[in-house]
Amino acid sequence: MSDCLTLIGVNRSIPCFVFGIASGIATYAQPPNAETILNRARDTFTNAKSLEVRAVTVNIITGADFEQTQRSGLIVASEQPGKYRIEPKGMAGQTIVSDGQQSFTYASYMQQYTKAPVSSSFTEALMSSPAAPLAGLNDGRAPGSATVTGEEELPLDDAPRRCYVVEIKRPKDSGSTKIWADQETFLILKSVTTQHMENWPPDLGPADITTTITVQTAKVNQPLSPEMFVFVPPATAKLVNNLEFHGGMQKSGLEGKAVTDFTLRDLSNHDVQLSGFRGKTVLLDFWATWCGPCREEIPLLQKLQQSNPDLVVVGIDVGEDAKVVEKFVKDQGVSYPILLAGKNAMLNDYGVHSYPTVFVIDREGIIRDSLIGYGSGSEAQLSAALTAAAKPFSDSHAGAAPAVPIATTPYRVGGSVTGPKVIGKSDPAYSEEARRAGISGTIRLSLVVSEEGVPQNVKVTSPLGYGLDEKAVESVRGWKFQPGMKDGKPVPVQAQVEVNFRLLDKPPAPEADTLTAEAAYREAMRLIRTKKTAEGLAMMGKAIAMKPDWAQAYMARGRQEYQEKRYVEALRDFDAAIRLEPNNPTWYGSRGLAYSYSGQHERAIEDYTREMEMAPRASATPYNNRGWAYVDLGQPEKALPDLTTAIGMSPDYQKAFENRAKAYIALKDWPSAIADLTAAIQINATAWDYEQRAAAKRATNDAPGAAEDSRKAKELQAPTAQTPAAP
Repeated sequence: MSDCLTLIGVNRSIPCFVFGIASGIATYAQPPNAETILNRARDTFTNAKSLEVRAVTVNIITGADFEQTQRSGLIVASEQPGKYRIEPKGMAGQTIVSDGQQSFTYASYMQQYTKAPVSSSFTEALMSSPAAPLAGLNDGRAPGSATVTGEEELPLDDAPRRCYVVEIKRPKDSGSTKIWADQETFLILKSVTTQHMENWPPDLGPADITTTITVQTAKVNQPLSPEMFVFVPPATAKLVNNLEFHGGMQKSGLEGKAVTDFTLRDLSNHDVQLSGFRGKTVLLDFWATWCGPCREEIPLLQKLQQSNPDLVVVGIDVGEDAKVVEKFVKDQGVSYPILLAGKNAMLNDYGVHSYPTVFVIDREGIIRDSLIGYGSGSEAQLSAALTAAAKPFSDSHAGAAPAVPIATTPYRVGGSVTGPKVIGKSDPAYSEEARRAGISGTIRLSLVVSEEGVPQNVKVTSPLGYGLDEKAVESVRGWKFQPGMKDGKPVPVQAQVEVNFRLLDKPPAPEADTLTAEAAYREAMRLIRTKKTAEGLAMMGKAIAMKPDWAQAYMARGRQEYQEKRYVEALRDFDAAIRLEPNNPTWYGSRGLAYSYSGQHERAIEDYTREMEMAPRASATPYNNRGWAYVDLGQPEKALPDLTTAIGMSPDYQKAFENRAKAYIALKDWPSAIADLTAAIQINATAWDYEQRAAAKRATNDAPGAAEDSRKAKELQAPTAQTPAAP
């Protein structure tokens, strides 16, 4: 008996299924339950003799004052035994290719790749990839949290497929995942995952994220091209031992450096200082409850702590409410201490931008290893790091001075305690990063001056960034002090110092080999994220000057220019990106918005149409955008089909309801306009919605209803001229 699924029912609404299992035959007179569907989906995806899936991924990130839409393609293929390919298209992700003997990991963002003997199975490679939801992996569900909510048809290769719809509620209000599983093959043809982040990234505040993955074509147990499992590196790509950018399971770049001390509150509202663990090996885990890989990592951290008596595991939750974290920790039985980072500056000190990020710190306060991401190799890497951390720090790590033990009971100046005095200091060096950016300013630091006049526990309390904080700490650690005194005897005393940085001349131009295009790109994105837009755009210009055929850099600069409403410049960069890489559908959508907002709706419609032709079921956004353009051009009849499609694909799409209401208003179809405005108000009421509905009600002689809507519009205190547009 094969394990393929055979449809034997006639009535598609109540299908009967037979599939082979090891012990015999199981027959379903009723549709299978959610757990069975998910298990079969996972088995089909990971154990098929051959598989090729092509899908489109759409991330919509919505905050209080921003909205981002990211679209990309995805190719997943496998062939027994041991061959697979996982390739994100149009995103800064990693392509992983195994030919059964060698495994290649390629980071298009950095133009680097690695080559090594195959060490991970197809399932393990999927775990930390964008394809995990399609394989039924990484959903973070608890037993009994998945339910079948209905059935629905989805298109695949131009033929509709009847699907089970399963909703998975993730624990502790951390979001949900909904999947559509083909009733015949049990392949997951679509998944929608929602989650809430308190900080996106830590400096942009709360955001809601919806990730939709839609399969467009699929082949199961069919012959695949041998070329699918051959990796040919681009001519510009460089073979490296380890990928250098943040993402996947990579390094932080802080290995061999002394830790920066910090104090954070735990869940009992007590202060916990990192230096208080001196003398033990410490594993710092930066995580969040909404992060699937973080949740998967927790059992490993507990296992490591239990098997290493001298190990202290400390979880540092980033940006979440204490009650949310406390409930999660209690429900999951997390046994190690959890600290709350919030928006603490220490996140910048440790360069934490991806989750989970783990640091292994030895007894002397030196970072011995780090791991960004979680996957099949995490346990082996962390175990090796802990073994290495138990050994003395090698002389080969010269330049990372051992941390000085912290004085246990430092005094504060006052009463009979006199403060320490600086009797010798050296000026700190400028970082090249700060010199290029022309940064000047003052950094404040706290420290403890020991009885011998030695600075200890030096940490930044008022940072400048740009690498200057580290330079200040290095400098102050070399200062000499006359110790503080109490009753005529030297004692350890807490102190504050300032380090001033001033550029007395113009920053020298960097030498040709001091700044790569990739480094300039990373610095530009960091500047933009920290709201230093002008400096970021200038730095992105340097990246483009050094690598003029880098489409992603043009697109990144264009998107920021678009945010600044500099549409002429944005269009110039979008044109360049599309000319260099014409096969990315999302880029046409970005250029279309720039055309629309610069008053060129006709040209925008061409781009929206192109985006839909390239990825017809990827997202409702281009349908809404084209409908909006038709409305503004005075063509409401053409707008209605697009806006109706957008609403059908995304029933909570408020902008689409509002734009369709505008089309109905233009056609004087007042009941339909009122219905759409009512739907928009139910999603998220705005003053514009109430004002437009009031006008529509007046047109239908509903004076009381119009008066009530006008009153509600005034309560929301929004300008009447504000009208909705495309996201």
